[in-house]
Amino acid sequence: MSVRAFYADLGVDMPNRGGDNIAVRCFAAPDAHKHDDRRPSCSINAETGAFNCFACGAKGGAYDAAVALGKSAAEAMGLLRRHGLADDERSAPRPKAKTSPRCSEADLDRDRQSLESNTGAVGQLEALRGWTADAIRALGLGLDGERIVFAVRDADGALVNLLRYAPDPERRNGRPKLLAEKGCPRDLFPAPETLEGDEAWIVEGEPDAVAGHSLGLPAVAIPGKGSWRLEWAERFAGRRVVVVLDCDSGSRETAQRIARDLLDHAAEVRLLDLDPRRADDHDLGDELLEATEHGAAGRGELRRALECMAAEAPALERPAPEDGATLLDGLAAFVRRFVVITDAQAAVIALWIVHTHALDAAEATPYLSITSPEKESGKTRLLEVLDALVARAWFTGRATAAVLVRKIDKERPTLLLDESDAAFKGEKEYAEALRGLLNTGYRATGRASLCVGQGASITYRDFSTFGPKAIAGIGELPDTVASRAVPIRLERRARGEHVEPWRERRGRESAAPLRERAEAWASEVGQTLHHAEPEPAHELGDRAQDTAEPLLAIADLAGGDWPERARAALVALHGERPMEAGSPGVRLLADVRTVFDGRNVDRLATADLLEGLHGLEDAPWSDWRRGRAVTGRGLGDLLRPYRVGPRTVRFDNGTTAKGYKREQFEDAWKRYLPANPASIRHNVTTRMGSGIAPDSYPSQDRVVTAAEEAENPHGERDVTDVTDRARETARSARSRPTRT
Repeated sequence: MSVRAFYADLGVDMPNRGGDNIAVRCFAAPDAHKHDDRRPSCSINAETGAFNCFACGAKGGAYDAAVALGKSAAEAMGLLRRHGLADDERSAPRPKAKTSPRCSEADLDRDRQSLESNTGAVGQLEALRGWTADAIRALGLGLDGERIVFAVRDADGALVNLLRYAPDPERRNGRPKLLAEKGCPRDLFPAPETLEGDEAWIVEGEPDAVAGHSLGLPAVAIPGKGSWRLEWAERFAGRRVVVVLDCDSGSRETAQRIARDLLDHAAEVRLLDLDPRRADDHDLGDELLEATEHGAAGRGELRRALECMAAEAPALERPAPEDGATLLDGLAAFVRRFVVITDAQAAVIALWIVHTHALDAAEATPYLSITSPEKESGKTRLLEVLDALVARAWFTGRATAAVLVRKIDKERPTLLLDESDAAFKGEKEYAEALRGLLNTGYRATGRASLCVGQGASITYRDFSTFGPKAIAGIGELPDTVASRAVPIRLERRARGEHVEPWRERRGRESAAPLRERAEAWASEVGQTLHHAEPEPAHELGDRAQDTAEPLLAIADLAGGDWPERARAALVALHGERPMEAGSPGVRLLADVRTVFDGRNVDRLATADLLEGLHGLEDAPWSDWRRGRAVTGRGLGDLLRPYRVGPRTVRFDNGTTAKGYKREQFEDAWKRYLPANPASIRHNVTTRMGSGIAPDSYPSQDRVVTAAEEAENPHGERDVTDVTDRARETARSARSRPTRT
């Protein structure tokens, strides 16, 4: 369970301090606080994730925090599950808080009578805010000292909160402009169920609701720009809704989110921007105050202008569902504008980009191993392009071990690691921390345990290492890391191969629509992906199948030719080389099979087997240790882990000798070697005391005619020709039902 990581995903920074309750700026109703709540008035319980603002009264569990920060119900529950909070009943949606001793109908009646009896106060409100007496009366406002009281009721009409607002900025004396009852929830004001007619204007903040009613508009206020809740959209069912929030970027984003949520319920939705040129929090109340300088005529003119602007604003339409295949085609084409890659590489990269946006739906994540034999082959350029497309990108060449683990645990970024060859050859502590993080981080349950605290309070903590990672460098990744990755081998661009130059600002602007589409599509299909059970590409090894599963799920859901393309691309990039092909034992098993097949016998004396192994071209056995060939004892040592050893063998001529029978190897061959012996390559070299360096780049060349070469001058491989089995697998996957 990680409360800090949960809030980090929501954009709330919890300072690294001791204690159970951590002070933060209020995020549930930021507009209720002066100076952006620079002196934090909200606290978060570091154990449960519950929050409470002592100034505005906002309060709830981790689920309520996610909803208050704009997450849908599904998104909120996804975050809770990701961070281990979903099973905690304190994180579930809370029932409405009981009315506090000060939040009662009796208090409200007293406050109303206080305002009604104070005729001077009503006049002052018109001068200060432009509010009319009719609006004040209709909304049932009260007066408590110098503060105006708003009565907040839920959909059933029950009183849930009393808000006290200071209308005169000059008399606030540094105190919050709006105070809410502690322990009482915020809600819409007034309740939309009380409006007459079928129209509603959604505004930001209770004072703007009074401003709207002073203009004769049926206004309903949300508590603040970050407080909209998805479930409120149902309360506007069948209405014609105009959303008119404040003039600032946060409010405009909230307005867009409100409008999208309303499309499922409202009869019509329009967005009205009071002044697109402004970004200074200018709002409806400011417009009213300016119009009030001209009395009732000014208010009437402002109302007509607003209604005209709303009528001219186009009614929003529910966007057509994103076509997954078209999205993937667009992503693949975009990457190929800037980097020379094959069809197979482009397909896998496009799927991986979408996967970073749908990480919550996956139980494993494939890494991208971006390598090249030489520098200036496009590795960094590919990472730059990915940086503009993936979710929560973290492009870095180096970070301390402590930062690496903590940032991934806290923010779950998409790690884009450049110069990995230098990292693994550099400082030992960092290299080992990086290796450990990569070894465990492909699984959702991956953890790294580190010591935290100081002195007598030192202890340990498990940090999540799960997250998408693209690792670029020259040469090989460590074998254990490479087995968790899809290899993307780049080569230096040849003369005649042309790509566009990457210009950071222009490139990001071009990538933004694709990134947003990928994010929207992933959000829409997240639950389906979570339950998907795609048919695996059987040509891949077990670990490769595990990490390929989320990519295949995306391809199957996208449809079109992507199920076939995805499986063919993964097979092409992985080849049929098993994950252990880099070990000397597996290499030996393959070469032993070659010797048996070449001699067409079922048994061999140790001396004859060694003779055959020493004679294999490009094999390491004739120059195994310090220039000496592998011996009978060395052969036995290498084969022992596979439960194969020398025995006395009788030959047809009646003689006996120490040797091996073919049947001894059959089980190991089935378990560790592919069906095709050519999949184990022979261009490897020995390493003193450490075995053999694998060939990471199995050949994918094929014989082509002169006509084919003319049609494909860059030598790009057609991944649809890789294997018929991939095509058949994909066809069966499309007819396979998902788990529910």
